[in-house]
Amino acid sequence: MSQKFIKIAKLGDRVQEFFVDNGSTVADALKLTGYEAIGFDLRVNGASAQPEVKLNDGDIVTLVPAIKGGQHMVKVAKLGDRVQEFYLDEGSTIGKALEMAGYTTEGFDLRVNGASADPDDELDDGDIITLVPAIKGG
Repeated sequence: MSQKFIKIAKLGDRVQEFFVDNGSTVADALKLTGYEAIGFDLRVNGASAQPEVKLNDGDIVTLVPAIKGGQHMVKVAKLGDRVQEFYLDEGSTIGKALEMAGYTTEGFDLRVNGASADPDDELDDGDIITLVPAIKGG
């Protein structure tokens, strides 16, 4: 077979599928997507990899945000939209996460891990921010 079928996944983006030539590397595959490895750990089939690793048929290349000390992973969910994941510096607020997700609280109740919250509240690792449509009236 002169080409190999691979998948490339980046957190927060859709999985992309490509055919690459024999001898193609992770770096070659990243060029197809326009992704850069800066700020990410590269993995092939779940194992740590370098850009020069040659790809095999069926490989899955994953870009995982490199976590440095003092960072938290949080999720932001809005009814009717996809769940987004972000890595934020320790001490970051809910408002910062909402800004990164492109959301405002207008017309929504804000919750973190199911409890009412305020945009100025600080986040902890693993927090799930949810925007729930505000219900008015009785």
